[in-house]
Amino acid sequence: MKTLISSVLLFCILATALWPIHEAEAVIEPNCKKYEGKKCDLNPNPVCGTNGREYFNECALCVFIRDSKKKADKMVKIKKWGKC
Repeated sequence: MKTLISSVLLFCILATALWPIHEAEAVIEPNCKKYEGKKCDLNPNPVCGTNGREYFNECALCVFIRDSKKKADKMVKIKKWGKC
């Protein structure tokens, strides 16, 4: 009986230790005000949008948001810095 309890306890500890932990995904509001009236630079600094699309840099995301006619596109935020 002790062996069974020990085995179950060991299994639970290992399962907990190996279970993948998803980090809380913080959504970042793009700072589009700093790009108003300016051209986007050509420095690649990719951002991954909450719509799953990758943008060349934050400015390119802001241009997409500004020029889009769809309401859903106006709500796109930065999911993470870097490639999707």
